[in-house]
Amino acid sequence: MGLFKQTRSGHQTASGSSNNPEKSTHTGIVVFWSFPSQQGVLIQTRLKSVKEQRSSNEAQLKELHEALNIEKSLRVESQDRTRLLNELTDLKKEICQLDQELGAYGACDPVKLEETKRAITLGKEAAIRWTDNYGVVLNYFTRQNGVSADDVRKYLGVPEDYEDQVY
Repeated sequence: MGLFKQTRSGHQTASGSSNNPEKSTHTGIVVFWSFPSQQGVLIQTRLKSVKEQRSSNEAQLKELHEALNIEKSLRVESQDRTRLLNELTDLKKEICQLDQELGAYGACDPVKLEETKRAITLGKEAAIRWTDNYGVVLNYFTRQNGVSADDVRKYLGVPEDYEDQVY
């Protein structure tokens, strides 16, 4: 809870005369009471938790730097270690080069080719199934119900340039 004061001066009173400065102005204190808002409490709580997290992160960072310095001091530079580091660098470069080469042959990837072949086969089978079903429906309605083939095509949304197979 907070208490705020505000002073007012130079405020004319209703009954005062403008000739008498003592009566025309007065100084007063206006007091405003303010209760802490829920928003303010939430912000203060989050601020406190963030400060605690920051201090724990800083302590952890300090510990990690100390551990890193200890490990660096324990590492002994030798010819064998230098040779192994150079070999590691060469192998990493070779991996990058092989990845680039593999990317160049990506269009011929056997897995991608198999997926493409499977998609083509499924599409062809679906087209044959649709054509067969369409032909059966067209023949049924034209024979049984006496409906014209153009009406059936229009109802099913078949374009005019579609070639019917006669069964």
